[in-house]
Amino acid sequence: MTKTKFRKSLKHKLSLMSEGEVVKSSVIIQRKFLNYVKSLKHENVLIYMPFKSEVKTAEIREKMLSKNKKVYIPKVLDESKLHFNKFVNKNNLVINKFNILESIDEDILPVEKFDLLILPFVGVDKNGSRLGHGGGYYDRALQNLKYPNKNAIIIGLGYEFQLVKNEFGESHDIKFDLVFTEQNLHIFWLKYWDRNLKISS
Repeated sequence: MTKTKFRKSLKHKLSLMSEGEVVKSSVIIQRKFLNYVKSLKHENVLIYMPFKSEVKTAEIREKMLSKNKKVYIPKVLDESKLHFNKFVNKNNLVINKFNILESIDEDILPVEKFDLLILPFVGVDKNGSRLGHGGGYYDRALQNLKYPNKNAIIIGLGYEFQLVKNEFGESHDIKFDLVFTEQNLHIFWLKYWDRNLKISS
């Protein structure tokens, strides 16, 4: 099956989720995530604003802010690029052309400054390669992340059915270190680079 077919199949499954299912699973996933990352040393956090059936992130975002972390969210530019603007509060948000909330704050952080990145996905293959919606926004924006900052941790939040046993990743695809679902924690980082990080449950 090609990436296009995987994407179509998984997006269809996502579209069938009820709001109740999304909310219930999101609570479980966010709390699992927060339980694991509480011992990590991170200051600059990139977190997505959820779209349609994507896992909600409000609890994570508020917890990060309460711990005095600097939180940034994606902003879509006209030339199909992403900037990462600081999240201050709900009052400095606007809806973009994709109907996703983004920040109008002028504090923008370069990608190499992030030490924790929380991303959505349509699918993940057996090697941790991320399948997005097909626009390539995150792939372009984060393509050089691992070179200046090997310690940056990329974490995905999604549902168990989005984890695919096949391999469809390409060289330009983002690779997750960890993926949290309502059922499991999937660890991929040992397949790509050596780490001396510790996480606790």
